[in-house]
Amino acid sequence: NMIRLDDGEIGLSWLDTDPDTTNSGRPVKFARTNGNEGFGNAILIKPSACQCCRTALSSDGRGNVRVVFRDLLSGSVRDISVSSSADNGRTFSKAVPFSNDHWVIDGCPHNGPSVVSKSERMYVTWFTGSEQNGVFYAELDKHNNMLLKQQLDRNGRFVQLCLMPDGSRIAAYNAGYRVEDSVYNKIVVNKIDGKSIFKREVTLPRAHAAYPVVQPVGKEEVIV
Repeated sequence: NMIRLDDGEIGLSWLDTDPDTTNSGRPVKFARTNGNEGFGNAILIKPSACQCCRTALSSDGRGNVRVVFRDLLSGSVRDISVSSSADNGRTFSKAVPFSNDHWVIDGCPHNGPSVVSKSERMYVTWFTGSEQNGVFYAELDKHNNMLLKQQLDRNGRFVQLCLMPDGSRIAAYNAGYRVEDSVYNKIVVNKIDGKSIFKREVTLPRAHAAYPVVQPVGKEEVIV
């Protein structure tokens, strides 16, 4: 993932390779540019995380950067973790899990989180295949304490999130459903504003749609 940091530099997060083959996970790393010197040395966020799920980055406008990723915890638990920086990505705190899904799976689900931030508040969406199952939305404070966790759709998968200029959040994901003996996937968009969530389908009936990406366009419109 790539973002423009609040000091104008560019930040990148990625899953790296690990020469230690005894470790089943992959390292999460971050690097930032430094003017005309290009990218500096990579910072190790976590030495062992889920092998293929995409990482996610956000900055809140005040120099607070978050790296969010699917972790690989003891017992092959694949919950979502976050590492924070208060200095535009020069240093990071120890990564901590927060989703509390307790999803145990012996393999990578290829389904990473999405995150946006504003004014020291972090908003994140992700998928879990645990007993809770589906796509979830959460709000965390500047200390990464979870203030709210809410299921958006039990049948949802592959959720992404964007932040509108007015502070509302737009989540887009695909959701499976059955008609007679056939299975289809629709794209669903949620607008999250305060404690209210407004939901709308944006695909035609009996579509096979998946992996949506959502971005704001101007002050009141989004493109999916």
